[in-house]
Amino acid sequence: LDNPNIRARYASLYELPTNSNRDVIEHTLKNAGWHPAMVPKPFLGSQPQPSPVKLFKINSHGFRDSKNNYLPKPSSVIRVFLTGGSVAFGTGAKSGDETISGYLEKRLNSLYSLQTGFTYEVVNAGVPAWTTTHERILIENKLIDLQPDFIIMISGANDAHWALLETEDITDFWTYIDRDFMLVMNNAY
Repeated sequence: LDNPNIRARYASLYELPTNSNRDVIEHTLKNAGWHPAMVPKPFLGSQPQPSPVKLFKINSHGFRDSKNNYLPKPSSVIRVFLTGGSVAFGTGAKSGDETISGYLEKRLNSLYSLQTGFTYEVVNAGVPAWTTTHERILIENKLIDLQPDFIIMISGANDAHWALLETEDITDFWTYIDRDFMLVMNNAY
């Protein structure tokens, strides 16, 4: 943040005055949505904990969405689930509206809703650090029951990170958060 060009880029990204000083930008970054609180979940390791906070409106399903009830799905709704890691989740976004799912839902409705008569609902089911294995388990055990019309997986970077850099088998491993939780539990035990 000492570099004026970097400060200007962050100021632009977070819609701050271009001449914002380091303290203002640092405060903004500290209050941006980087990672939600997590809760242990069977088969998945962990998933976002329900929270009504503006940055992380996490519902009872663990999705970055304020809606809790998806069933029954109205016949006039096209439902899209977006899965993936931190990119899909929207790490660093100021709100759920400024994530890929938020922009996609807005764009689909503005371009196609009047023409098709459908309302487009894009649900953010991304979770930081997750791999395609986590996504597959979520799809098979939860998403399929919520009547998706489409599931878009924004995946690959975490698979490469865990497999290549951490030399983990992505079909059976613990993320950093899972490891921290187990360390706390083992120490408590």
